[in-house]
Amino acid sequence: MSTSSLLNHPYNYSTMIDLLFIHDDFDNTLVVTLDGRAQYEMTTPLFPDKPRITLVRQLYDAHPKVAAGNALDASLKGGTGRTIAEIQWKVLDHPTIIRSKLLASDKADGSVRARRFLQRRHRFSPCSYFVGDDGVDYRWKVTKGVGCALMRMDTRVEIAASARTFIQEGLYAGEVKPLLQINPDTSLDLDLLIMSFLIVENKRKSKWRERYDGTYKHGPDDDPGDGGSGGDMMGEA
Repeated sequence: MSTSSLLNHPYNYSTMIDLLFIHDDFDNTLVVTLDGRAQYEMTTPLFPDKPRITLVRQLYDAHPKVAAGNALDASLKGGTGRTIAEIQWKVLDHPTIIRSKLLASDKADGSVRARRFLQRRHRFSPCSYFVGDDGVDYRWKVTKGVGCALMRMDTRVEIAASARTFIQEGLYAGEVKPLLQINPDTSLDLDLLIMSFLIVENKRKSKWRERYDGTYKHGPDDDPGDGGSGGDMMGEA
């Protein structure tokens, strides 16, 4: 989905693309515009003895939210969409892997290790790098206690930033929601931006939880989902 498609909607409150995550749990949430128009949906079915896999869907023709509690119902009943990625999260010694047509893979199942898509250049760096579909290098940087920011490396222009934000206008005015704000002038595919953000944000939250409960460990294969120090090409497996 091009970034311009969001801006063509009649309800625009700024020159930026503002995407709200309805729930703090990104495993199961809708992503909507300020007026409640559903754009993405994340679902993570849980099955005994099965890996945790998040399905990321891009929605279109979804009904806007008309009441506080029915955004999810409206999108599921009236919306159509397509799956842009399956993210199978790390468990024990099995790394996080991605299945998506957005990434090149030489595996029979189309999978790519997340650490080969998002690369850390230094072991304890808060930054993860990837090459976009436009051939440009990008960097996600995690800021402790705040969120994540995406920079285009050749121009040093910030492309996107996330934070828990008090919403001042639109359908969710007066609420505090996770907000991802995106520069509409980017040449990066929005689906790829969203997918990479989910992986980086999952890692950020995992690190916070581990530090909070005292279980955090440093390690060369630190991969709660994932920012490894692997290869140099987008989609290299």
